[in-house]
Amino acid sequence: MKRGEGIFFSNKPNFNDALTAAYNNTKDLNFPAGYHVQDFFNSHAGKLSWWHKSIGTMYNLAERSPEFKRVYDAAQNFISDTSYYANRAADLAPNILPKMESLRDALKTAISFEDNKAVGKPVFEGTLNWTRDFDGSPIQVTELEKQTDAMTVDQKSRMLMRKNKVSEVELKAWLGSNLDIYDPAVNNRFKQSFLKPGIVWTDAELKGMHRLSAEQISLYKEFRLAVDKSLNDMAISTMLSVVGKDATAVREEAMNASNIDEAESIIREHLIAEAGKTPNRHDVLMAAAEKMSDISARTDQLTKRGYAPLSRFGSYTLDVLNETGDRIYFGMFESKAESSKMARKMRQTYPQAKINQGTVSQEAYKLFSGVSPETVALFGDMLGLDETGDSEGNKAYQMFLQLATSSRSAMKRLIERKGIAGYSEDVTRVLAGFVYSNARHTSKNLHMAELGEAVANIPKGQGELQDAAVQLKDYLQNPREEAQAIKGLMFAQFIGGSLASAAVNLTQPFTMTMPYLSQFGGMAQSSKQMVAAVKDALKSSTGDVELDKAIKKAEADGIVSPQEVHQLMKQAAGKAALQSGDGTLAGTAQAKWNNSVSRFSVLWGAPFSIAEQLNRRITFIASWRIAKAQGMIDPMEFAKKAISESQGIYNKANKPKWARGAIGGTLFTFKQYSVAYNEMLHRMWTQGGPDGKRAVLYSLAVLVLLSGFSGLPFKDDLDDLISGLMQKLGYNFDSKSALRSFLADYMGQTGARLLLNGISGLPGAPIDISGRMGLGNLIPGTGLLTKKEDHTRDVLEFAGPAGDMFRRFFSAADNLLSGDLSEAIQDAGGTAVNNLIKAQDMISRGMYRNVKGQKVIETTVQDAFFKAIGFQPNDVKRAQDATEEKNRLIGLNKLKSADISDKWAIGIFEEDQKKIAEAKLALTKWNESNPDTPIRINMTGVWAKVRNMRMSKEERIVKTAPKSIRQQVRRDLEEQL
Repeated sequence: MKRGEGIFFSNKPNFNDALTAAYNNTKDLNFPAGYHVQDFFNSHAGKLSWWHKSIGTMYNLAERSPEFKRVYDAAQNFISDTSYYANRAADLAPNILPKMESLRDALKTAISFEDNKAVGKPVFEGTLNWTRDFDGSPIQVTELEKQTDAMTVDQKSRMLMRKNKVSEVELKAWLGSNLDIYDPAVNNRFKQSFLKPGIVWTDAELKGMHRLSAEQISLYKEFRLAVDKSLNDMAISTMLSVVGKDATAVREEAMNASNIDEAESIIREHLIAEAGKTPNRHDVLMAAAEKMSDISARTDQLTKRGYAPLSRFGSYTLDVLNETGDRIYFGMFESKAESSKMARKMRQTYPQAKINQGTVSQEAYKLFSGVSPETVALFGDMLGLDETGDSEGNKAYQMFLQLATSSRSAMKRLIERKGIAGYSEDVTRVLAGFVYSNARHTSKNLHMAELGEAVANIPKGQGELQDAAVQLKDYLQNPREEAQAIKGLMFAQFIGGSLASAAVNLTQPFTMTMPYLSQFGGMAQSSKQMVAAVKDALKSSTGDVELDKAIKKAEADGIVSPQEVHQLMKQAAGKAALQSGDGTLAGTAQAKWNNSVSRFSVLWGAPFSIAEQLNRRITFIASWRIAKAQGMIDPMEFAKKAISESQGIYNKANKPKWARGAIGGTLFTFKQYSVAYNEMLHRMWTQGGPDGKRAVLYSLAVLVLLSGFSGLPFKDDLDDLISGLMQKLGYNFDSKSALRSFLADYMGQTGARLLLNGISGLPGAPIDISGRMGLGNLIPGTGLLTKKEDHTRDVLEFAGPAGDMFRRFFSAADNLLSGDLSEAIQDAGGTAVNNLIKAQDMISRGMYRNVKGQKVIETTVQDAFFKAIGFQPNDVKRAQDATEEKNRLIGLNKLKSADISDKWAIGIFEEDQKKIAEAKLALTKWNESNPDTPIRINMTGVWAKVRNMRMSKEERIVKTAPKSIRQQVRRDLEEQL
C-alpha cells in the first residue's frame, strides 16, 4: 500500500475506476433520485476516518497527512521550546529550583523558611520600594521624592544631562516645540529615570543592610540570574515576533545570543542589511530595526532595576478599600478558609474599610479567544499603553490584560503594580511560576504565528482536516491541564510504588524500538545497537562527544526527559517536594507537611519515571548510532522521530480528540500506549515497504514471546465476540477455554501454556508477565456480548481505571464507617499497597486467598516476594485462570438452566402448553449441543416457582424474610395494606 492509503486515511486513486467498471456492469440496478453506485463510495480530500475523529493520535494523523503535519510540527515545537526555555532559566537557580531527576534528588532539602524569607526581603522590597540616589547609594523612593520635590525644572534637566539620561538635542527639541511640552517632558523623564523603584543589591549591601549570609547572597544571585535570563529570552522572542519573517535567517542566532544587547545587534544589522537590498521596503525595515532598540532598552532597564515578579496565587480574592476608595490590600488565596482568615484580620486592623471577597474567573479569558492576547500586547506596546498613566486607552488595555489572559500567563506581569501588599513572597514558587510562564510566552512568540499559518494553509476543500487543525490550535492555547489531580491519583493507585510496573516499562525499547529500528539496517544491527545503548545509557557519558552533546540538547528540549518541566509546573503551583512555605508560621508547618507528602510521592513514582527516562535515553543513543551508520544527514532528527514512533508522545499536542477535557483525559489515562502501539504497526505495514512489514512481524513476534498469543492486540475482544455468538447459538462455549483445550490436546499442557502465555508458560517460570505485557483487551465492554451472572466489571471498563478506583474508594469508605480500618486501607491504598498486604498474608498463612478470604493455592516465600514487588506468581495465575474458565462454563449452565426452568414454570402457571413445549425443546437442544455440560431440570424446583407465582406479593415478601422477623414483617404489611 502507498502512503496515505489504509483504514485510517483513505485516498486511493484507482478506487473510482473500479467503481465505475462495477457500475457499467450493473446498469439494470435502480438507485433513488438518479444516484450512481460510485456516488456512495467516492473519497473526498481532507475527510477524516472515525479513528482520527475519536481515539487516533495527532501524530498518526500528521504522518498520514502532509498538510496536517505542518500544524502538528508547529504545535510540538511550541511545547518543546516551552520546556527548553523554562529549563534554561531554571538551570541558573539550581538551589532554588532543584530538579527531581532521580531517587537521589528526592533526598535534597528545599531552601529553608528562614532562607526564603531572608532572600525574599531584598528581592521584593528592591523591586517595589528602593532605588539609587544621584550618587548611586540605595534610598527608598519615597525619601528621594521628598528630596527632589524642591528641584526646579532646570535643575532636573541639568541632572538628566549629567547622568546621560537625556541628550542636548532632545532638550532643544522640547524647548523649541510649538507646544508647551518642555516642563512636562523634563519632569516625566526625571521621574522615569530617578524616581522609579527597582534596585540590584551589591554583595556588601546584602551583607550589611539585609544581613544575608554568604549562602543567602548566593541564592539572591541565583534568583536574579534566572529572572534576567527569562526576561532576556522573552524580550528576544518579542523582537523576532515583531519582525516576523524578516528575521527568519537570524532567528536561531538571536535566541542563542548571550544577552539582549547582542541579540539586538544581530537583528538590527540583519534588518539594516536587508533594507539596503530592498529599497521598496527600506523605511519599514529601518523602523523595525529602531523598534529593536526600544525593546532592548526596556528590557535592559528591567534587569538593571532588579525586576522581580509580584505574583498572587489562588482563585479566592480579598480586596480591602479605605474610606476614599483607595486600595489598602489585595490578596489571592488557595482556599476559602485562608481568604476568610485574612479578611478577619483586615477587619480588626482597618475597622472602617470596605472588604470584598470574591473569586477569580478561570474561563473569562476565553471570551477574547477571537483576538490574540499577543497581538493586543504588541498593539499596546506600540501605543505606549503599558506605560504608567490613567488614560482611557491604558485603562482599557489593563482591563483586557486582566480578562483576556489566564492567571498564570506571563502577560499578567504587565498589569500595573502599585506596591499593594498581598503578593506572594515565596521565592521558590514565584520564580518557578515566572520562569514557566515566560517560557510559554517566549515559545508563543516563536511558534504561534507559524502554527496559525500552518492551519490557514490547509486547503479549504479539506474541511474536516482543517477543523482538526483549528481544534488542536485552540486546545494548545488553553494553558490549563485537565483533571491533573485525578490522573495523578490514578498514577499513584495503579503504577506508583510498583517495581513490576517499572520493570515491564523497561521492555518497551525491545518490544517497540528494536523492531522499529530494524527497518534501517536489519534486525541484527538493531539488536546490537540496542544492547550497546543499554550499557551506555546507564553512564554519565557515552564517550562520544557529539552524541553526548546531542543527548544534553534532547534533555533540555524535553525529548529524553519530558518530566523535567512538570516539576517546575508543580513548584509554580505550590505542590512541589522542595517548597519552603508561604511566609507564615502556619505556612512553614504546612510546607513541612507538603514536603513530606511530596517527597513520598516522588519516591512512589520514581521507579516508573526513571524507567521512562531510561527508555528514551536508550532509544536516542541506539537511533543516533544507526543514523550515523546509515549515513543520514541529521541523526538528531532521526533519533527524535524514533522516540516519537516507538516511545510515544504524551503531551497535549498529541492527545486524541476523545482524550481532551477533564472527562476524556480521565477515561484515556493509560490508554494512549495501546493506541500508539497499534498505530505504529499500521504505519510500518502501510508506509515502510518490505522492511516495514518485516518490522511488524518482528514486533508481533516479540510480543508473542513475552505475552503469548493471548497478548496479541484485540485477542480478548475477539474471544468475547466468538463466545457471545456461540452462546447465542445455544452452546455452552468459552473461546479461551476451547482454545486452551484444543492446544493442550495436540501440544500438551506445557506447549499450550507456552503458546498462550509466552515465556511465562515455560516450566519453572516463577512469575507471570503475560498479563502485564498483553494488549488483548483493547475495546471496553465486549464482555457484555457474553452471558454471565454479573456484568459489573464489563460496564466499569467504559469508565477505565477511574471507574475501578472510585469503586474501591466507596468500598473503603464503607469499611471505614464499619470500623474495619485494615480493609479500608487495602481498598484505598492502591495496587502497590494491596500487593504488599497480600504478600504479608501469603507469608503468614502460606497460601494465596481470594477477595472473600478463601484459599486459592498454597504459596512459598518466593511467591510472596514476587507479589510484593508487583508480579503475580505463576502458580497463582494458573489456578485463577483455570477456575475462572470453569466458573464461566458453570455460570452459563446455571443461567440457561434457570431460564428454561422459568419458562417451564410460566407455562404451567399460565396453563400454556406451547410454552411448556418450548421449554422442553430448549432443554433438548441444549443437551444435544452440549453433551459435556448437560442440564437436568428439577421439577420440584419448577413447581416451587409455580407456587411462588400464585402467591400475592405480600406473601412472597413474608416468605423470603428470615424466620426471626417473619411475624413482624407480616404485621407491618397487614397494617400498611
